[in-house]
Amino acid sequence: MLNTLCQIKELFMSCCGACPTTFLSHCLPDSLTVCGTIICPVINGKPVRLCLQEGSQSSPLILLDLPLNTSAFSSLIKHGMIRMVFECKCDSAGSKEPLLSNPQWVMYCNGLKMGLARRRELSWKDEWLPEMTRTVSAGAGFLPDKGSGGHKYLRAQFEKVPGSGSDHSQAYHLIDPSDSFGQELSVFFLRH
Repeated sequence: MLNTLCQIKELFMSCCGACPTTFLSHCLPDSLTVCGTIICPVINGKPVRLCLQEGSQSSPLILLDLPLNTSAFSSLIKHGMIRMVFECKCDSAGSKEPLLSNPQWVMYCNGLKMGLARRRELSWKDEWLPEMTRTVSAGAGFLPDKGSGGHKYLRAQFEKVPGSGSDHSQAYHLIDPSDSFGQELSVFFLRH
């Protein structure tokens, strides 16, 4: 079985509009595991989204519009390991607000500044995406949608690693579907 990042590469590098095979895993959630979904619109120019949830059926902890479109994201994953760092773009180092509640983040990917990521609330137009993937604990696939051309998605389990002060940093590391800990895709949230 190919590793998770190879599955992602195959999905995003394919040029055809055919529905790729979805691979599934049965990860058992625990207190340090969250469900992460990367949603990539087929229509170029629309932002890629990152959604983190406590479980595949819960409301998002955070939903971000990334400063990347699908082709830019595809270019990034060609290089193997992905490190996404989101740095709080606010003067709230002493803030009592939860870390993930910040509305704007400066995004870095593998050390390169990508631009500004924005937190968004799940609108009624977006609700069908999590609903369609509700039973998928880990997988990649294509969700057709006449109005938008459809969305490619990756859903996986991530190990949550709070920093020394969970109000100032959190990390999420991809768990390979074979249930082994992987470092292929990691997401970091930082507040200074």
